[in-house]
Amino acid sequence: MKIIDLKNLYPNNYKNSEIYNISDDVFNALEDFRRADEAFAKKRKRNKDIYSLNVEDGIESNISIKVETPDEIVEKKWLISELHKAIDTLPEKQARRITKHYLMGMSKVEIAHSEGVSEGAVRHSIYLGLKELKNYFEKNCIK
Repeated sequence: MKIIDLKNLYPNNYKNSEIYNISDDVFNALEDFRRADEAFAKKRKRNKDIYSLNVEDGIESNISIKVETPDEIVEKKWLISELHKAIDTLPEKQARRITKHYLMGMSKVEIAHSEGVSEGAVRHSIYLGLKELKNYFEKNCIK
């Protein structure tokens, strides 16, 4: 059995000491919660997450859920469809390598090993493909 004082645990709620005997399991659970709270407070302080609610990096980033507006959803879908159209205009190797690297998250070394070519060839192919994508978007999307 362990002894706790509720005044120490909840100083805002208890003005006088209230001492109780609790089981070891309950005490361990309370200690786990206390440690988690301390770790979270240290993390917030380390990340400078202790400032006003008026800035993007404040506490609200921990408690708020960012919901996309309908305009943002439509714009994202449009951008994705335009990206797929642009990739379809590329030669097959460039399209495949750009898709593997940027959309599937493969490194250039992994792509080179999977295709049995040098890393330089993959880098050059991706470079040329990105150049073509830039030209495509300048001609077709940016006005």
